[in-house]
Amino acid sequence: ESLSLWADLAEVLSLRIADQDGSEESVELRERLGRLLVEELGRGEDAMSVYGALLEGAPENQAYLDTLSELAEKTGQWAELTKILERVVAEVDGADDRIRLLRIAGQNYETHQSLPAMAVDAYRRIIEDEPNDAAALEALERLYFATEQWTDLLEIYRVQLNNIETSADRLNKRFQMAQLREEFLSDPHAAI
Repeated sequence: ESLSLWADLAEVLSLRIADQDGSEESVELRERLGRLLVEELGRGEDAMSVYGALLEGAPENQAYLDTLSELAEKTGQWAELTKILERVVAEVDGADDRIRLLRIAGQNYETHQSLPAMAVDAYRRIIEDEPNDAAALEALERLYFATEQWTDLLEIYRVQLNNIETSADRLNKRFQMAQLREEFLSDPHAAI
């Protein structure tokens, strides 16, 4: 019976949220509904959409993002999480928030959904905002190697080479580029 009462409360909160216009009260009601769905009703899938709406309204809110990630971990709804992230990325103005959200989307595409092409797209969008983002470049390097996109990998190596400060590391990167040209691009003359 107490489960029924919690379900009734969730319904009342949902109705009150529908009557709101994005006000501060609406945010508080959504937060209460999200907690209720998770803690009392065990409905993580439903809570994903509630926290997704909260994140859309406040993309800088790390707590909402953390909750969504935890829910995806518990429910296995990685595709839903990346859909939410992509919706928020499309609306967000700040490059820092966009990069943070795209990084998580890229990780989800790669690790949890086995969608390397989508992961590449997410990391490339990070590079559009921040051309020298080391983590995104490393992810692209890994993905291009795994998917045998040699020309794209060579381009990543060139960008990385421009960002290397020590001569030993520059030499190592040049060696990687030469190996790539010789072994995978069938261009031994350029490798020299």
